[in-house]
Amino acid sequence: MVDVKGISKHGWRQLAAWTGFGTLGCVAVSAAINFMVFMRMGGESLHLSMVSATIIPVILAVPLFSYLTLKLRELAVANHKLEDAATTDRLTMCLNRTAFAAMVEARMGRDGRAALFPRVLSRH
Repeated sequence: MVDVKGISKHGWRQLAAWTGFGTLGCVAVSAAINFMVFMRMGGESLHLSMVSATIIPVILAVPLFSYLTLKLRELAVANHKLEDAATTDRLTMCLNRTAFAAMVEARMGRDGRAALFPRVLSRH
């Protein structure tokens, strides 16, 4: 079951964009293929094929893209929770040694002052 209770406005916009553009892409590919296959038949056959090339992808793609987008959102939330668990000490709720050392090295390297400070954090 997909949980949709905690989705923000940005999340809903992203869901609508993925679903809309994904469905439009499926309709475009389906219409192009049907047009190339049925263009010689012309008339009613071409018309019916273009109708089915529009309706069938909409029926299939809208729920599929909605479901996949929601699952990707759930995966992103789970990855964020895992990253927090991997970088935070549960007792003190501070960064653990590895995360703190990476943050300090990144900030010192970004400012160009890495040579001014001794490498205290790499000692055991």
